[in-house]
Amino acid sequence: MNQIRPNRKLVRKLYKLCSKALHDNLGINFASNSKHKDMIKPLIYISINNASAESLKYVNGFPSPDTLLRRLESLNLSHVVDALNSANRVVLSGHARDGMKMAIDFTEEPYYGKLDMYVTRSKYKSGTDTFHTFATISVVGKDEKERLTLYSLPVTMLDTKEDIVKKLLENSPRPSVLLMDRGFSKQK
Repeated sequence: MNQIRPNRKLVRKLYKLCSKALHDNLGINFASNSKHKDMIKPLIYISINNASAESLKYVNGFPSPDTLLRRLESLNLSHVVDALNSANRVVLSGHARDGMKMAIDFTEEPYYGKLDMYVTRSKYKSGTDTFHTFATISVVGKDEKERLTLYSLPVTMLDTKEDIVKKLLENSPRPSVLLMDRGFSKQK
């Protein structure tokens, strides 16, 4: 099976852009005597490797999971969302532009805990009818492997599909073609 190898130069450039944008916008505070002044690198590591904070205890030079969690808990959630969106725009500028073919999708992750604002209900699958649902807008290429997610947001019980689509389109370049699946059509 042919595996696509990432362009190392591009990956390094994107990493530096992302790291700088998060540093500039996120503003994670640390004590003057703190050994770990860079909290962005572990966050990017967790994201790239689809790992948990607990996995950091096996990586030299990274703070403990508890230290990272304390720093993250000190942040205001709306400030974090704004900072991530700002960093996303910086990283994507020059890589995503108006006139590209894009797709909007909803992704459901099975959830087995207590109900809250971010838990939605859907068709029964994987032993549950409750899910954490995310809406994404992506640039799509010729096949499924050529896909770059531009923006993602959580779906709440109160969100309508129209509102979600509007928010996704506000935070992305203007598509030439917008692909949507049958879940978006209103049938009675």
